[in-house]
Amino acid sequence: MAEDRESSLDHAFTKVCDIFSFEKLNKQQEEAIQQIVEMKSDVCVNLPTGFGKSVVFVALPMVFALVDRYKKKIVFVISPLVNLCSRTRTS
Repeated sequence: MAEDRESSLDHAFTKVCDIFSFEKLNKQQEEAIQQIVEMKSDVCVNLPTGFGKSVVFVALPMVFALVDRYKKKIVFVISPLVNLCSRTRTS
C-alpha cells in the first residue's frame, strides 16, 4: 500500500511539473506535499522568498485529486503576503 501511495505521489509530482513547466519540484516542496497528503502532521513550510512555497499550496488540489480521488480535503494556507508587500514597497 505504501508503494502504491509513493507511486501515486511520483505521478502527481510529474503532472504538477508538466502543468507548471518545471523540470522537477525541489526536495522541500516534495517533502511538504508528501507530509500533507500522508497527513502525518501539521506542516509548516518556512523557506526564503522566491524558493517556491506557493507551488506547494497551488499544487495541493491537483495532488489530492490524483492521489486521493475519493476523499475530500481542506487545506488552510496562512501567508504574510500583505506584510511582505508592504515591506517591499518601503525598502
